[in-house]
Amino acid sequence: MHCYYERSRCLTPIICYEKGKLSFNCETEGVEYKSSITNSDIKEYVRPDIDLSVTYHISVYATKNGYEDSDVATATLCWIDVQPQTEGIEVATTMQSIEALPVLIQTNGQVVSITGAAEGTEIAIYDVAGRLVGSAKASVGTTDISTSLRDKDIAIVKIGSKSVKVVMK
Repeated sequence: MHCYYERSRCLTPIICYEKGKLSFNCETEGVEYKSSITNSDIKEYVRPDIDLSVTYHISVYATKNGYEDSDVATATLCWIDVQPQTEGIEVATTMQSIEALPVLIQTNGQVVSITGAAEGTEIAIYDVAGRLVGSAKASVGTTDISTSLRDKDIAIVKIGSKSVKVVMK
C-alpha cells in the first residue's frame, strides 16, 4: 500500500521597501527567505561614458522544512528624482544632495503596482512596440494599473520622466 500526502506550500512572500531597508514578509510562519538582487549597472565597462540606471531587480521565495517552496515574488526598485532638472549637474567644490523617491514596481497577472511615486505623478505603461497599454496618476500608497500584457511580456513603466523595464509575472 502506498500512502501519498500533499505537502503544504509556503505562501508567496511580500516585498517591501521603507527608509533604506528592503524587507520580506510571509504569512507562513517560520520560513527562510531565499533572495537575489541584481543591478545592470554592476559590470565591467570599457566606454568613457556610462549610463547608470540605479535599478535593482529583486526576487525572493519562502522555504520551510516539510513545506513546498513558495512561488517567486519579484519587484523592481528604482529611484525617481524629485527635481529632474538637477539630473547631471556637476558640483566640483561642494557636496550636493539630490532628493529622490524610492519606487517599488511589482507585477501580478496583468496588473502593474507602483508604490512610492509622488502623488499626482503621471504613470504610463507601454509594451515593447511603444503602444500605451495602461496609465494613471500616482495616488497615496500603491497605484495599481491594469494592462493587456501577459506573463513574460516586457512592460516599460514610465513614471514622470523616468522609464523602467519590468517583466510581467
